[in-house]
Amino acid sequence: MESIEQLGAHTWRHIAPLARAVPASRLGGSLLLGMLWDLLPCGMVYSILLVAAPGANAATGAATMLCFGLGTVPAVLAAGLSSAQILRIAGGRRLSMLTGSMLRLFGVLTIAAPLGIFT
Repeated sequence: MESIEQLGAHTWRHIAPLARAVPASRLGGSLLLGMLWDLLPCGMVYSILLVAAPGANAATGAATMLCFGLGTVPAVLAAGLSSAQILRIAGGRRLSMLTGSMLRLFGVLTIAAPLGIFT
């Protein structure tokens, strides 16, 4: 797993200059920046790959990955849009810390809810 993390670090060294040049204050820039971030390895993707890889065939694995990707869109989009709106309205470091904490909490709930941890 460490080699994958090293690959991610190596990849990011090449992507970082592009990411810094993207104006994230506009919708198009935010979308482009999100697409650049998609090039990095992600722990949740690794875990779903363990589900998709042993599938019956390549189409089943691809469908599993597609469903995972589509399933994350509403949560990620809602978190990004709502945090941007809240920061635009109120601003400040405290609110930024609060939104970051809420995003972490939503991530934990997203993982814990299907496992039945809170039931």
